[in-house]
Amino acid sequence: VLIDSKVEASFHACIVESDNYRAGRQAADYTAELIRGSGRVILARHIENHASTAERGKGFLDGVLIKYPGIEVIADPYIGGSKGLAYRQISGLLNRFPGTDAIFCVGETACLGTLKALRETDKENRIRLVGFDLNSEIRQALLDNEMDAVLVQDPFQIGYEGVWSAYRLLRNEFVPKEIYTRVRLITPGNIKSGPVREFVDSYLTRDQDRPR
Repeated sequence: VLIDSKVEASFHACIVESDNYRAGRQAADYTAELIRGSGRVILARHIENHASTAERGKGFLDGVLIKYPGIEVIADPYIGGSKGLAYRQISGLLNRFPGTDAIFCVGETACLGTLKALRETDKENRIRLVGFDLNSEIRQALLDNEMDAVLVQDPFQIGYEGVWSAYRLLRNEFVPKEIYTRVRLITPGNIKSGPVREFVDSYLTRDQDRPR
């Protein structure tokens, strides 16, 4: 049983993960809504050959290409696996492409580096920012309206379904080859509401307790 991310192999009986491609398409739809279907956007990728983030990026690009001819993806770089690398890459791109309307970040470190870069830009012409993954800094950025949305997977549910799938396989029961868990869209408008707030609080508590 594979948990969370695909590998280029066929030895596994099933994989439990978020539907990262669909999440990328959802990010494209929400970004398009924010900029009214027209504008210049940057896709901030993570690192090469990272399956889950690659699927998010592909979903985003396909979503823009198929549904939003008025949106131009002006850059789609791999911006590295650290906040510092992401900050430097995005800062350079914003200097190179003035008039950028929105950025989609496929993961946590890309979000954090992009946030730092955007805090140094012109506040009157705020660039829309949609990300993926959640931590306490990203939550505060949503509350402060520095970010417009994040898509958040449910790692607890992924782990739970993985163990349950292994148990069923040991009992020779049928288990689907692919099992997708929920991805939530969290915005400044819903982050304080009951179900979303409970999910965010629970997510961050588990993240803080997670061994490093």
